[in-house]
Amino acid sequence: MISMNIRNLVNIGCAYSPIPNEDNYGLAQDVFLDYPRNYMLDKYGESRTRGEMYARKAAKRGSLNALFLRPTFVYGQGKSRKIEAIKELVQNAALPFVTGERRGMHQFIYAGNLAAIAEKSFFCLLQDQKKFNGEIVFCMDENCAHSIRDFFENRFLNPNYSNDVAVNYWPSFVSSYTTYWKNQLGLPVPDKSLNHVSFRLFFEKTVGFPNKKLRLLLDSKPEISQEEALANYANPKSSFTTDSTKRSAVKG
Repeated sequence: MISMNIRNLVNIGCAYSPIPNEDNYGLAQDVFLDYPRNYMLDKYGESRTRGEMYARKAAKRGSLNALFLRPTFVYGQGKSRKIEAIKELVQNAALPFVTGERRGMHQFIYAGNLAAIAEKSFFCLLQDQKKFNGEIVFCMDENCAHSIRDFFENRFLNPNYSNDVAVNYWPSFVSSYTTYWKNQLGLPVPDKSLNHVSFRLFFEKTVGFPNKKLRLLLDSKPEISQEEALANYANPKSSFTTDSTKRSAVKG
């Protein structure tokens, strides 16, 4: 980018990548700004974190102006590789419906709302580099966390993923952990199985991030409410539609 004389960057990263393997209750904005001691998303998280850090160092040196967005769990209309992979697990009865109300709580953001935030961030950066350069902004529709199990249930509406096949957390954890070690040791494992890192993220961790900078620094609010977005784009039809809600462009 620097060699091509690109001076402004809005980096869309991942809220989960730079945090350690533990529950997080809104502390990431002030605590997890450097490399953590381990990564909740394992090697993927480390790779994303290092990529963001290279750009942050360049912004600090003044080589470019950059604003860093860290979205939570993104969903929307149309197909996505991650959702399709989870859908395949559901179809193969390989995604556990884990009981409990205090685990697996996450924040969500509709892809259209994230696009609006990215667009506004770019114009903010153009208008006042000194104010916005180097800032890290967590992106979500609402501060409150919701059960990812319930999100998946509503998204897929499949008898393979319902309360009828509910399982307790600890037996599921042991099964997932056993499969993980079998794979590490080169032993045969099921072709279609949820990896242990994803299992812990989805069904063990409760993760929350602050929206203070999103509201105060960018003065950004969701163009589509979470209630409306979940109703329209978190259901089985979402994979087959590319219809999107029209929104007005941000004026630079």
